[in-house]
Amino acid sequence: MHRIDTTTKFTDLFGVGKHGFRDGNKALVIAATAFNAAWANSVQEELANTIEGYGGVLDAANNAQFFGVIKAAKQLNFVAITSSGNFATPANITTATVFEITLVGGGGGGGASSSNTVGSGGGAGGAVSFLVSGLLPNTNYAVVIGGAGAGGGVGGNGGAGGTTQITINGTVYSANGGAAGSGTSTAAISSTSGQGGVSASISTLPSAIYIDHLGHTGFGSTAIAIGCNGGYIPFGTAGLGGNDASQAGAAIGNGCGGGGGARTQAGANGSPGLLIAKWVA
Repeated sequence: MHRIDTTTKFTDLFGVGKHGFRDGNKALVIAATAFNAAWANSVQEELANTIEGYGGVLDAANNAQFFGVIKAAKQLNFVAITSSGNFATPANITTATVFEITLVGGGGGGGASSSNTVGSGGGAGGAVSFLVSGLLPNTNYAVVIGGAGAGGGVGGNGGAGGTTQITINGTVYSANGGAAGSGTSTAAISSTSGQGGVSASISTLPSAIYIDHLGHTGFGSTAIAIGCNGGYIPFGTAGLGGNDASQAGAAIGNGCGGGGGARTQAGANGSPGLLIAKWVA
């Protein structure tokens, strides 16, 4: 396609080299912009090729064909699910449509401490993205979102994060929750608990696992106490371990572990799981 380039064009109307049209003015001896076949054919074929390229047949009685093509053009679709229920597929997919599913397990709760000890941070939930097809249009697929692990009471363990899963045509795909942070009344050194794993059913599909970033090691003594941070994955923020000046922090977002307590603090909660579905239709 090209802009009008006849001798009567309005030069640089829309910027340098971006010519346009103008009305004529006999009094000022200004000629109206004239068309030529090259420009008209260029515009015609740009529009016609777009309609036909998407499978349409030109219809002289339909002045909304180009609009219809743009409206119906394929686009990236995105759904985030944060509570258990169903993933409902739309009507405009086929069994050949490829979905990218991301599963994030719930983050583990931080362990608590007592006296001069420090609790472990909760582990991050398992997290994986995989490609799958074979889903039917207008169909509900059961989804379970893993809950957040609770922080432990003084000296006690935190709770493990819950498993996030989706069942597709009888196969369960899942990401386990993060391990519970260990509480203690004796340990002066602690570390972040382990990340949740993913189901073997995913290993047969194109997939990528998100590896957690472990928090620092906690340390406690009569002089100082710093609890262990929770595990982190890029769907939220891990809870910070407690210290002499502040309580352990809860995880934010999805799939991260809660901070471990220090001194006589409780552990903090992890964050819940998540499912994300993406597809083009």
